[in-house]
Amino acid sequence: MSDDQSQSDSRSCTEVGDKSLCLAGSKLVMFHGDLPYASSEILKRIEDLTDEDIIGSGGYGTVYRLVMDDGCMFAVKKIDKQGANSECLFERELEILGSFKHRNLVNLRGYCCAPAANLLLYDYLPGGSLDHNLHGKRKFSNFSCG
Repeated sequence: MSDDQSQSDSRSCTEVGDKSLCLAGSKLVMFHGDLPYASSEILKRIEDLTDEDIIGSGGYGTVYRLVMDDGCMFAVKKIDKQGANSECLFERELEILGSFKHRNLVNLRGYCCAPAANLLLYDYLPGGSLDHNLHGKRKFSNFSCG
């Protein structure tokens, strides 16, 4: 991991939807050093996300499409910090996806612990959610990105 990929970033807070996403002093931890982006560049793109970038939401958070300058895409899962349950969910997802590598599992690229939310950075899969592909569109169910 390069020094740039593990350095803190001191940006101001911005609005994402109805909630503030403040990344001031946040640290982006990357699992793969093969990405051609600096940590600060990824954090800046995350701060620029809007409601138009939302690709799914559910009980465990909101998922955004993050597009870099070169067109490369990632999925960013934002888990709001709302009690110990959200921290537990975040830790479990890191533990599970960090320990398994399989062609049918999305690749977890990194994470960020921000003051108001935890963020997970994944490779973007354009085919939609597993829930949608298995069960189709159901009127009574939101997209679940768990």
